[in-house]
Amino acid sequence: MHEDCYHFTNIKNLNSINRTGLNKKLDVRSDCVKDKKEKISYSIGKIGVIGLYVNFQEVYDEVKKGIRKADPNNPKQIESYRQIKASRSMEAFLGDGAYLLFDGEGIDNTGGNTGKGGIYDASTLKTIPPENLRVGLIRDNDSGHVSYSMYDYIHFLMSTLTLDEYEQMIVPMQERFDRYYSSHKEEIDKFKHGNYSKKELPLSKFIEVEKAKLEKAEREAKDKEVEER
Repeated sequence: MHEDCYHFTNIKNLNSINRTGLNKKLDVRSDCVKDKKEKISYSIGKIGVIGLYVNFQEVYDEVKKGIRKADPNNPKQIESYRQIKASRSMEAFLGDGAYLLFDGEGIDNTGGNTGKGGIYDASTLKTIPPENLRVGLIRDNDSGHVSYSMYDYIHFLMSTLTLDEYEQMIVPMQERFDRYYSSHKEEIDKFKHGNYSKKELPLSKFIEVEKAKLEKAEREAKDKEVEER
């Protein structure tokens, strides 16, 4: 049995993904990590998704502090770095998002810019059909509230990370996780000490449930594109 693969995306993209599937592309996050080719970026398994997230936090922090410089010949990267510096946090920069899950069986992992297809920096050029996608959810078992927030989802996974799983991480990812946990202890411990569980819904079902919110997000995104032209 293959491990779940994880791809995070803004909710404004979900209606489109439900129509045509998860397709390769470059976006503002791609510019931040200097991706050069269109692809579907994802991570493999719990260790992979946690590692990728804490790594992106480090990239964000380095840009924010001016440690990581934009390529002066890359207008898209210059703009993405400008957006990071103007944002109050990585969560504000990434926006309202959710994790999409899919089975890794039959997926050709072509890797990142290095071409090495590890668990943290996995990618594929192959479209993932919408019927193969599920949305990750976190349920508060006391109140019954269900959250699709990718921030709740990743913090829940971090709160359940075992020592054995931690030791399976490469050392640089362990160090990044330690720094992330230190600065986000309250958010993570909320799930560690609370009564929460991990759930999921097929993407099409999630679209039905959150139809109004998703249509609003998609409409606002299109309006913003028109304004920026």
